[in-house]
Amino acid sequence: EMGLPIYGVIAGAWSCGDGIQRSVPAPGPGLLSIAAGGMKSPLGTALTKLGLGADDVGAVSMHGTSTQANDRNETALHGHLAASLGRTEGLPLPVIAQKALTGHCKGGAAAWQMIGLMQAMNESVLPPMQNLDEPDRALADGQHLVLSDEAIRMEPGAIRAGLVTSLGFGHVGAAVCVAHADVLLESLDSDTLARYAE
Repeated sequence: EMGLPIYGVIAGAWSCGDGIQRSVPAPGPGLLSIAAGGMKSPLGTALTKLGLGADDVGAVSMHGTSTQANDRNETALHGHLAASLGRTEGLPLPVIAQKALTGHCKGGAAAWQMIGLMQAMNESVLPPMQNLDEPDRALADGQHLVLSDEAIRMEPGAIRAGLVTSLGFGHVGAAVCVAHADVLLESLDSDTLARYAE
């Protein structure tokens, strides 16, 4: 209504704090709950409300700390989320992990991830994972995840939605689902879209 540019639509946001709150980077099982129940889960419902399905999630942005605990936990998390939602088996799911470029920012890591994901969605280019020589073989549990050291160019609008996750200390985790701006624009009637375009 304000006529501002739309870079993405927040479909849903969740945070979980579970476990014994010890000060180690352990995610606990809390974030798995956002997809428990498939498309009737909180994440599935958020996608459905925008007319999207499991296969429309075209990228995930991970915190990507390059530590043994976090990388295994994050890839396992996304493997379980995709499977719980009913994603087509074997359908590639590209991963964005930009921490090799941004470093460990104070408090704003997820905000930076969100910006990177929306840039990838709007430009249809998935950035490479800088300094990636070979993915750790222990990450094979997320077999559909694509970890690339080269930029991946996609068809415009191919990334209909994406997920940002961040796993923190004391079993704290967060996830945000973002939809491409076109998902909203396509839902507008012609008069509303014309007024917005002006």
